[in-house]
Amino acid sequence: MLTNSNPLSSNNLSTSLSTTPTQAGTTALNTELNPDLLKSSSSSYVNGLKGEYFQGTNFNQLKQTRTDGAVNFRWGTQSPATNVSADYFSVRWTGQVIPTRSETYTFHTNSDDGVRLWVNGQKLVDNWTLHQETENKGSLKLEAGKPYDIKMEYFENNGNATSQLLWSSPSQQKQVIPTSQLRSEATTLTTDTQAESQPKAPIIGNGNGLKAEYFAGTDLKNLKLTRTDATVNFKWNFGAPNSAVGQEQFSVRWSGQIMPKYNETYTFHTSSDDGVRLWVNGQKVIDKWSLQST
Repeated sequence: MLTNSNPLSSNNLSTSLSTTPTQAGTTALNTELNPDLLKSSSSSYVNGLKGEYFQGTNFNQLKQTRTDGAVNFRWGTQSPATNVSADYFSVRWTGQVIPTRSETYTFHTNSDDGVRLWVNGQKLVDNWTLHQETENKGSLKLEAGKPYDIKMEYFENNGNATSQLLWSSPSQQKQVIPTSQLRSEATTLTTDTQAESQPKAPIIGNGNGLKAEYFAGTDLKNLKLTRTDATVNFKWNFGAPNSAVGQEQFSVRWSGQIMPKYNETYTFHTSSDDGVRLWVNGQKVIDKWSLQST
């Protein structure tokens, strides 16, 4: 388990721990699943949507595939994913959405720039244009508990970037579609780490990330959001980690499992601004729960 408070200054820490691999040649991060959303079939589902991140505004070059707990991003002028620039990128989210009520749902997108949305094969939103932050919506009658295919496509040209997917119904206030009502097939986290002189090096595993709990306040008490984070690799700077949490005075708890590839001593490094604590196999290996200066 790893917890972190809001960033004010940077500090790098590391510690070493001997580990035993559970499966040779495999490294993965596993997170808790919602059993109510699992099919009784050979398919393996996780909560959230499969997110494919591309360089280029027309899905030109795939750079990262991961599981996103929800589509609720205000990147501003920051990069959305590893090796993807802050401008001129596109994202495709796919999976299934499971309504909690049998009634007509309105799906809302909030985007800057272009967005398209399909639910159950029907295109509900089509605003594939350059625009400032804009809400679009479309409605569809759904049955409670039934999974419906969903696909959302988004592109960012330049400037600020925002992409959010919400829903509402006669008995449901408008809200970001929660992780618990989204699912997708388990996806191998892959990142295109190709540099000018380096080959592609995907991260191979059978996990999808860590359970992430985002809290208002620095004491991990006022829970605002739970999602799956593919990795812990964030530079929020002066931006908020999520629209439900402010850019200051917040905390995060990540939990799950990690599986080493080799029988040897591993060094775990944290880079944080401010406080950070890290436990591996029940052992506290980093404890720097304080305001930190560079």
